[in-house]
Amino acid sequence: MYTIYICDDDALFASSLCAKVQQLFPGSFQISVFHSIRALQAAAEKTPPNIALLDIQLGQDNGISLAKQLFPSPSQTQVIFITGYVEYCSDVYETEHIYFLLKPLDPVLLKKSLQKAVDRLEALPITLSIQIREGAFSLPLTDILYIESHMRKLSIHTPKNTYVVSGSLSSLPQEIQQKMVQCHKSFLVNPGQISRIGREMIELEDGSRLPVSRYRYPEV
Repeated sequence: MYTIYICDDDALFASSLCAKVQQLFPGSFQISVFHSIRALQAAAEKTPPNIALLDIQLGQDNGISLAKQLFPSPSQTQVIFITGYVEYCSDVYETEHIYFLLKPLDPVLLKKSLQKAVDRLEALPITLSIQIREGAFSLPLTDILYIESHMRKLSIHTPKNTYVVSGSLSSLPQEIQQKMVQCHKSFLVNPGQISRIGREMIELEDGSRLPVSRYRYPEV
C-alpha cells in the first residue's frame, strides 16, 4: 500500500481531497493530512511518502520551495502540486513534479494524476527507506547484502556500509520480506548476492558467511 501526504492549510479542502482520493482508489492508499509546513516536514523527514499532494500557497509559505527541500532529485516521492492560482503554472517547473492541478479539482484529472504517480512508483526499483542520524533516504534492494536482527536493532549490510536502525525483521516492508530470503531467525539475505549454499552456511559474493538453520534450509 502506497502512502500519500496531503498538505493544505484549508482544512475543509484537505479533508474533501482525502475523501475524493479514497473514493477514486478505495483501499489503495494510506493517507495522512497536514495543514502546515512544519507538520509535514516533521513527518516527511522521518518517513518520506510515496506521493505528496501539495498546495502551492500555504499561508506565507510556498509549496514549491517545500518540495525542493523535502523531495530533491533523486527522491522517489511523486509530487503533485495543487493551487487555485493559474499564475503558478510556470513556477512549478523549478522542482521535480509529475502533475499540476487547479482548484476546484477535476476528479478525472485527479484520478489521472494519481494513476500516473502509481505507474511511476511501480516502475521504480524496490528500495528500503531508512532513518539514520544524517537523515532519511532510500536504499535500493540491489545494494543490500543481508539484514541482521539483534536486540530490537537491524543492521543493514551493503558492500560499502552498514546502517543500524531500530526495528525487527517482521517490521520490514512486505515487498522487502518477499524479495529476500530468511536463512535464519536473525538473518534476511538478498538471494541475488548468494554465491554458494551449504547445509549450515551460505556464502555471499563479497565473502560474507551467514548461518542457515535446518528449518530454513529448504526455503533457501
